[in-house]
Amino acid sequence: MTASFDLWTVLFLCFAFLGAAVSALLWAQDGPRHRRWPVIAMLVLFSVTITDYALFWSRTRNVFPYLAPVTPVFYYLYGPLLLRYIGSLAHDRRSISWLHFLPAAAALSLSIPAAATVAAAGRLTASPLPLLTSVIEWGAIPHLVLYSVLIARTVQAFREHPRLYHWSLAVALFLVVFTVAYASYYMLVATGLLTPGWDYAVSAAMCLFISGIAYAGFVMPQLLNDEPPLRPVRSKYGHSPVTERTAREIAERIGKAAREHAVWKRPHFGLEDLALLVGLPRHYVSQVLNEHMGMNFYEFMNGIRIAEAKRMLEDPAHRDTPVIDIAFSAGFNNKVSFYASFRNAAGMTPAEYKRRALGGVPASS
Repeated sequence: MTASFDLWTVLFLCFAFLGAAVSALLWAQDGPRHRRWPVIAMLVLFSVTITDYALFWSRTRNVFPYLAPVTPVFYYLYGPLLLRYIGSLAHDRRSISWLHFLPAAAALSLSIPAAATVAAAGRLTASPLPLLTSVIEWGAIPHLVLYSVLIARTVQAFREHPRLYHWSLAVALFLVVFTVAYASYYMLVATGLLTPGWDYAVSAAMCLFISGIAYAGFVMPQLLNDEPPLRPVRSKYGHSPVTERTAREIAERIGKAAREHAVWKRPHFGLEDLALLVGLPRHYVSQVLNEHMGMNFYEFMNGIRIAEAKRMLEDPAHRDTPVIDIAFSAGFNNKVSFYASFRNAAGMTPAEYKRRALGGVPASS
């Protein structure tokens, strides 16, 4: 059969490459990887799956047929990986047990006969046990539905942190879209209604899901690297000895220590480091940030970095300093997260802010 690469196939191969590249960048980023690895794993699985699809559409699957028997197993991993990612942010240990990966292990064991047949033949062949293949493919639908529900319930832990709540809810919706796309594909196949157009549309919906996951790595890096939000703080600190007056004093000490030690310049600065600077237990500092200052640690750090960026943008001495250099000096590690955070805080881009602050002069960028 003659190979055929159309525009859609090329686009999906580009998405596969993008997923692999983003996963490599996330792995190489500074900071703890234990919160990033579920996202990295999802990106790698997606890249492999969409590559296999592109080989199918381009009629070149026999060039490398070994992916076809195992990619259906990947759909048993997306839900647990996403739940592990969101559950870790909410400190919900129940949602991140390795038992959640047992269905994927079972599906992998059921796929062994088909994989062994392909490996022996060196080309695509009919599955020796087609019923097992159908069980794996159709069984992923209720599995994805179940994890969509579990993730939606886990997201409720973020209600007292609106920004993270809305983002986590969006991630849950991405999984719902992904689930609908996957179920639609097999229903269209079963009814004989699947056309290349529908096939591409279903895969495009899957690309939307993985694009949202990749977005977390760059525009919302705090979800992967920084201190996770806590569960509702009132009940957590119900027996704390910190009074309202003491909280005000601690808040002043926190602000003073942050300014004097220029903590925005320290890329790995964490809540424990802030507690050491203030000279108080970590949980007292966390309580004051959450209850008295109305923010979590990430929001506190983001706020002082934005304040430092504004100070530099307003300073005539930095008239010719490129905006991206100001972003790095203020402690941001990439342009995308800086621009998103700055626009959210100031209602305009850094370049616009600089032009207004310096009397309309052209802003470096």
